[in-house]
Amino acid sequence: MRIKSFPALLEQVPEMLSWVRSECTASGLKSFLIQRLEVVAEEAIANIIFHTYKRNEGKIEIVLDVADTQIQMIIRDWGPPYNPLLLAPKVDVDASLEEREEGGLGVHLMRELVDQIHYRRDLESNVLSIVKFLA
Repeated sequence: MRIKSFPALLEQVPEMLSWVRSECTASGLKSFLIQRLEVVAEEAIANIIFHTYKRNEGKIEIVLDVADTQIQMIIRDWGPPYNPLLLAPKVDVDASLEEREEGGLGVHLMRELVDQIHYRRDLESNVLSIVKFLA
């Protein structure tokens, strides 16, 4: 299990994604899985920076745990309670761009790219748990 904390700043996003990529590569994951996890991580991190911390000071912790059958990524922050899965509107991907409501596409994409995604409030932190099976 690998854990690293970062300042919750927009300019830190490339470093966070680089760390995720490096740890996944070192664990022997295939590049298409790494790319999926990077997209999901980027969406989750952006939600934290813009919606949880509202671009104020904060911290983001990323945990990666690679097992034989799955990889689990946990993204934690210590901002006010914010469940991006609950608050995102349902996306009608068949609707034209003009008919679609703004927002929610990132969460939709996250759900499509991984096998499980769950939010929980743990004491004073928001915890987003993401699982991708390695079948």
